[in-house]
Amino acid sequence: MYHQKVLLCLVALTTVFVSVVCAKGNCTLVDCLSTLNQSACAANGKFLEIDTTISCCPRCRRGVDLNVKGCNEIVSCSPGLQCLNGTCILDKSTCSYTYHLQHLQQLPQCENDGTFAAKQCRGDKVLGRCFCYSDDGKRIFGLDWHSNSDSMTCACSRHRYQLESDGKISTLHCTRNGNYEPLQCDSGICWCAEEKTGRIVDGTRAVPQTLWTQLPCYNATELGTEYLRQCESIAYAQNVLREKLSKHGTVSVSIVKAQCDFDGSYGTYSISSNIASCMWRDGTRIGAYATNANQVSKMNCNCARDQLHFEAMSMQMPLVCDGYGNYESIQTLNGDLFCVDRDGFSVTNYLSDMPSCSDHLYYEYF
Repeated sequence: MYHQKVLLCLVALTTVFVSVVCAKGNCTLVDCLSTLNQSACAANGKFLEIDTTISCCPRCRRGVDLNVKGCNEIVSCSPGLQCLNGTCILDKSTCSYTYHLQHLQQLPQCENDGTFAAKQCRGDKVLGRCFCYSDDGKRIFGLDWHSNSDSMTCACSRHRYQLESDGKISTLHCTRNGNYEPLQCDSGICWCAEEKTGRIVDGTRAVPQTLWTQLPCYNATELGTEYLRQCESIAYAQNVLREKLSKHGTVSVSIVKAQCDFDGSYGTYSISSNIASCMWRDGTRIGAYATNANQVSKMNCNCARDQLHFEAMSMQMPLVCDGYGNYESIQTLNGDLFCVDRDGFSVTNYLSDMPSCSDHLYYEYF
């Protein structure tokens, strides 16, 4: 019945869409599409995107397919593609391009505007996990097990990531799943925050940071007497020192920046004596995962950290890490070879011969 309804809706769109007149957000004839995601807008096995650019009513749109000639100023490519010399190629500035990658076993969630959804869930409900992502597809702070992710919004992680991308210093505190902690302080102001939105809790008000312990959401046992946590206290002191040195004309002093997560704990790696090492939240090293500091851009430590996440759940992680603490791109299970992405999820079917996984790692998400 559901598929019949979608089919009827698509047929209706092709015949009456042009004549539909509706107020924004009130589509009486075709509102059945407003609840569908991109993959539900498929026809003949080809991806069609929900398009709201022509009218307030959502509709599915198609165009010239990947690697097919025929696009021009009048004839456009399918969503997720761009026209180059008359041929449609992948447009990696959008989330929609991932729907054209045939090797993917699980597609990411895309918003109607072509950006990545904030929460991306991978795998099944048992061993699967959900991660926070920026709108352009970069994994950012925030994760949880798939089975425990119903209330996960990643709103705090998205907010703080955007502030720092704009060059601003933020002291917002996010929970481990990317939501807002109950008490927030930023730019000298503190407030009791709603978990999913960060808005001030009804019935409370914001106060100067000097009065943060007077807020009803303050818990002395959990928060202590200082708002900043150990890692971000070091980072904050470094920022103050840089500003003072800069004001006095000293710019040649090199300070290794403390890497902190959005909850104030220690970040994925630290650099000491020109060696970058994978770190756990409490600032301790994880195993012997390390590399030269000039290779740190290749290190994400996802595998090294996931080992500890699995241990905390009394589970053994079935995959192996490389020397950087990343997931080995080629994994084996029961003698079968397959490729995994940077988060440790399979991006190919099982292969009998040694695969080349480099062709499958198109984007940071994969």
